[in-house]
Order: sequence, then C-alpha cells, then structure tokens
Amino acid sequence: MNSFLFALAAWLFPLQVSGMTTFTVGVAGPFVTGQTPTSITFTIQPDVAAITGTLTITFDGSAQIFDNTDGATTAYTLVDSGSSTLASTAAFSGSGNQMVVTMNAASIPTGSDSVLTVTGLAALPAAGAITCGVSDSNGNTALTTQAVMTVVAAPTIGSFPLTAVGDQPTSLEISITLPVVTAATQTLTITPSATIFTGSATSDVTIDGAVGNAMAGSPTVSAFTTSAITVTSGGASAVGEVLKLTVAQAGLATLPSPTGAVTFDVVHSVSTNTLVNDAALFTITAGAAGNDPIARWGNVVRKFELHPGAMTLLLQTPQLQLFGSVFEGGGPWEQWFDHYVLTDIEQTRFMDIKMKKNLLTYNHSTSRQGAFKTMDVSMGYGSFLKPLLT
Repeated sequence: MNSFLFALAAWLFPLQVSGMTTFTVGVAGPFVTGQTPTSITFTIQPDVAAITGTLTITFDGSAQIFDNTDGATTAYTLVDSGSSTLASTAAFSGSGNQMVVTMNAASIPTGSDSVLTVTGLAALPAAGAITCGVSDSNGNTALTTQAVMTVVAAPTIGSFPLTAVGDQPTSLEISITLPVVTAATQTLTITPSATIFTGSATSDVTIDGAVGNAMAGSPTVSAFTTSAITVTSGGASAVGEVLKLTVAQAGLATLPSPTGAVTFDVVHSVSTNTLVNDAALFTITAGAAGNDPIARWGNVVRKFELHPGAMTLLLQTPQLQLFGSVFEGGGPWEQWFDHYVLTDIEQTRFMDIKMKKNLLTYNHSTSRQGAFKTMDVSMGYGSFLKPLLT
C-alpha cells in the first residue's frame, strides 16, 4: 500500500474516454535516463454495464517502460478502491512497450476505481516525454494518449578538482533538470551520500537564475545542513527547467573517509517522490602528496608556497635533512622544484641534484654515454653552502 499511496499522490493527468470513465497515471521516480522508476500506477474505471465475460486492457507506451522480458508477470498489484485485490492476470509484450491485463467482468467494481500498480519496470530510455494509450476488448481501441512522465538527463557537476580525503574543495556546482512541475511552497531536497557540507549558512549556497532555461518561480535556499540542501519554490516552474546550485568553499567540509563514490538524491516534497536517485557526484580518493602546491597527510591538507630560487628546509629526520628550491611555472600560483640537496644532520657530506635548464631545447645527443639526461648530480664533503670537496 505504501507504493500505491506514494504513486497515487504523484502527478496525475485525468482523461475521460468512451467505455473507460477513469484513466489516470502516476509515477514514483526517479525520472533520470538509465535509472528505474519505483512504480507506475494506472487508475481505471471501466464502463461495467457494457462488459460481459472478461475484460482485457492493453497499455501501450511510446517507449520501453515495462520489463522487456516478454511473457506473464506478477510484478504488479490490482486492487479496488478499498484496497482489496482483484482477480487478474497480466503479461508484458512488445519488448517493454506494452502490458496486457485481463480481468473478470464479474469482479470489476461498479462505479469505483481499480488501481493497477506496476513494479516490473525497465531502466528509462533517453531524455524526452513518454506517453501511454489504452485499448480494451470491449471495442475501445487507440484511445487518446496521455503523459506518463518526462525523462531527463542525469544532473551535471561543475569542475571539482580536489577530491582526496582531507581536501576542502573550493566550490561545487550542481545542475538539475526538473522532470516534474513544481508549484509555490513545494521543495526540492538534495541529499549527498557522504557528509560534504558544513551547513554553515544558507548564503553559502546560491541559485543561478541566469543559466539557460533557469527554474522559474524565484526559488530560494530555505535550509542548509550538514546532510542536505533544501530549495523552496516561490512560484510555478515547468518540466525541463534547470536548477543550478553553487556551494561556496565555506559551505563545503573537508572530504571525509572512507574513499569511494559520492552520490546524491533529489526528493520532491509532493509525497516525497524521488526525482533523482544515486546520481554520481564525485569520487573521494586516498590522500597523497601532489597537486602543487598542496600536501596531504591523512585528514590534514596544507597549501604552501616557497620563495623562488631560495633553498628551504623541506624535511628533517634525526639522520638527514632535505632542502629544495622552486621556480615559477605559468605564474606565482604554479611552482616546480628544480634543485634538491640531501645532507646528513651534521652537514659533513651532501648530494646535490639540479634539473638541467632549457630541457625543451636541450640536445641530448651531446651528453656522454651513461650520463643523466635531465639532471645534474654531484656529491661533496662539508656543508653544501660551503663545500670542502666535490
């Protein structure tokens, strides 16, 4: 019954047809290409007075929505308005485009609805509208079609370069195409599978109203917690409009353990219908040194810059010291090491490693056989600043 109530409260589109006094459709999402809806509910009220024997009703979808394993199926329920099960059989055909339900006319309730909830569904096809028509064995064929759902593409994620454990990303952009109409005061809740938000202030989350086909109705960020973002619509918005959210660095937490994929759901406040389920966000990786000038160790992240051309102590142990110097790449935001010195703690001997200059134009054929091609290495006694012998 939960799935019935869930789907029945979803977006319904009533239609009056000859021989079928009620025919409506409701969908419990998700609505994203490649994902499988929870259920589709067809509410029907045949004209019982015109039926004798058995009634066969055929639902024809404009795209594959049913399980594409043709043949008899039990992946459905059929109940009357009092939730009592109605005797019936059903089968899928047409490689997932068609479902045929057969009922005994004597069991069909008079003047009330019968509710067919189908759970034997397929992963949704490419983005676009899906419609459904109905015909029956009482001579009513090719009845007027109605909308079932609009399939939308998966949400898109903006550039997100820092994804290691302990990173604090600088920003996060999420663009969501709406598969359903959203009215004033209704909400969309975006919930990631990991704790990546700080929940500091709603002002840390902004909505881009200038993006193409932006969500209408002046939506606002009404709540921001460590677990979710809630957006409230201020007016009507249409299917296909785009909600683009940007979370600033202050709203993003350092990425937690464990490593692995982070996904998110989008849930509509109408009957808590899931519009997007487990959409990919990013993957948290293990911490490591790299991404100049970032260093990571466990949950600790440090951004550092060195004075170009100056030897700086980088590492010290009870036995040795490592010094290094950098040069700028494309600008002061990009630094590369070009000189290392490894020495014992008393500085009685050392190894000096320098990158060769002008490597892009260097003629390697002039190097003697067995020599390093990209670096010069020397060793000496005394301090590397004032060597006694090299």
